[in-house]
Amino acid sequence: MTEDRLTTHETKAARLMVLYRLRLEGRLDGLSDVDLAAAFETRRETIWKDKQALKRADKLYQEIMARQPWADKPGVTVAEAASTLGCDPETLTGMIRGGLVNARKKRGRWRIPTAEVERLKR
Repeated sequence: MTEDRLTTHETKAARLMVLYRLRLEGRLDGLSDVDLAAAFETRRETIWKDKQALKRADKLYQEIMARQPWADKPGVTVAEAASTLGCDPETLTGMIRGGLVNARKKRGRWRIPTAEVERLKR
């Protein structure tokens, strides 16, 4: 029988996922690189590099999110935008679904960037 072995890339990806999960749960701070290396059966330097990769991924995520039109402001609800524009909320929702208005869903509700509301005012 052949043993299922992970490739080097799969092993690294799995290790990064575990480190990310530990960080989210707040347990990564209490573990030393030596302890983690022993748990993963790898070298301490490998764990250090993986932690650096997580930091770079966080930085990249922040940079990407900062470029989004709604990053600096959460936007307004459909009802607030409709009130500002003097139209019916259902009409505005239809325009969003039709692609005429830039909006995104957050927690199941449409949010319209304030810049988009200003564009619609003109």
